[in-house]
Amino acid sequence: MNIRIALLALLTATSACSEDRPLAGPVDPLRDLPEGAVQAMVQQRPGTEPGTVEYTVRVLGRRSDVAAYQGSVTFDVGAMELLQVRTPEAAGGEMHIVNSTAAADGTIRFAAYAPEKFGTDEAFTMVVRPRTSGVPDITATLDVAGTEAGKALDGTLLRASSGVRDVQGRLLK
Repeated sequence: MNIRIALLALLTATSACSEDRPLAGPVDPLRDLPEGAVQAMVQQRPGTEPGTVEYTVRVLGRRSDVAAYQGSVTFDVGAMELLQVRTPEAAGGEMHIVNSTAAADGTIRFAAYAPEKFGTDEAFTMVVRPRTSGVPDITATLDVAGTEAGKALDGTLLRASSGVRDVQGRLLK
């Protein structure tokens, strides 16, 4: 009987290790975010071109009335080569703006506004070629966020990214 249990455990472990996706489900990166707060988040996924990685900056929150924000992303230019910056397709009159003129120094500024609410939580995506192994230091911060009525949120409700996360929301670094 113990041999059957050991064999079952071995088969389970082998099949779990061969899966392309993790056994654990998605993680809510906002679970500890207070009501009314807005969080910048950096999410990593493999790039569409060989040898590339994509980092998507998202603006998420426990507020449904956020209709504008402005912030910046900082990163180690020695850890990656920036190949492209993409903004999401505009929907419903919203506008996403990225200023990458200081990207060579490791800073990208971003902003967005919408007449009512955003159709996506994506601010922009950086396509990079890693120069080092591992997850690089990338931080997204929000300088200001506001409602559709033009009222700025209290600065204490704006949260910087808490590290780089995978597509399931798990913290990588």
